[in-house]
Amino acid sequence: MQHEFIVRTGADFGQAASQLRRTRGLTQNQAAEEVGLNRSYVSEIELGRTTRLIDHILRMLRRLGATVTITWDSGTLDKISLSDRDDSPTASTSE
Repeated sequence: MQHEFIVRTGADFGQAASQLRRTRGLTQNQAAEEVGLNRSYVSEIELGRTTRLIDHILRMLRRLGATVTITWDSGTLDKISLSDRDDSPTASTSE
């Protein structure tokens, strides 16, 4: 099953992160450990409380005409370890 979240605000980002974590069957402690963050910071992100920078970035992208979407396929999540993934930012465009 594919999940898709359109992200317009930092709070939307936090909700998507929370849903993805829950879909993977992780607690906040487990997710925090996997990504190298404190559990309380993961909670703050999920609640949309630490999203000022994300809000600014998303506002800029929206005003430039972009739509930011987070997607994941729950059927493959059990095969993905966040620590095994490349953290370098990538962008793709279709012209």
